[in-house]
Amino acid sequence: MGSDGSPLAGQRQPDEPERPVTHYGASKLAGALAVRMGRVPWTVVRPPLVYGPRDVEVLRVFRWAARGVLPIFGDGSQELSQIYVEDVARALIAAGNAPQTAGRTYFAAHPDIVRHRALVTAIGRAVRPERPPVIIRFPAGVARIGLWISGTAAYVARRPTVLTLNKAHELLAPALTCSPATLERDAGWTANYSLAAGLAKTVTWYREQRWL
Repeated sequence: MGSDGSPLAGQRQPDEPERPVTHYGASKLAGALAVRMGRVPWTVVRPPLVYGPRDVEVLRVFRWAARGVLPIFGDGSQELSQIYVEDVARALIAAGNAPQTAGRTYFAAHPDIVRHRALVTAIGRAVRPERPPVIIRFPAGVARIGLWISGTAAYVARRPTVLTLNKAHELLAPALTCSPATLERDAGWTANYSLAAGLAKTVTWYREQRWL
């Protein structure tokens, strides 16, 4: 069940066929396939949405929250797996030290699933607990137009951006979830940080570094 008690679309398992929805996802899959074809022992660990100190992608959402507004793409019901960066580091170490993980693929994620709206709301409360930001919803069609404009402007200006029309496939997908159960079983790893605890540490770090 999701954090709001509503049903989930189902968490992906590591042995399911890969179905990347963006160019970035396809490039990550190509890298994993190259590793699998090599002659050295390998273990693939895939995290979902990663947040925490030094992250510059989810930082965008924290900065919007600091301004007093937060965008939501679609209706906010998208189901997401997430993980705090320290838990990712621990997952990599655990997988690398467990002999039974050799030649296998795993997901490293917190077991709790959160919906898009709940995640954005949690970030807003972590940044501005005294006065949570206003949430602004962008319907799917509006979001696609905005991402097309952003990607086109970046192309003309010859500057990189992840906010392109291709990104809409990820932002508007019904669910981006995965199960950490096999990694927990084979490597003895579990995520330590709840979403609230991880967001609190992230906000503290961003402010100490004056990123926020």
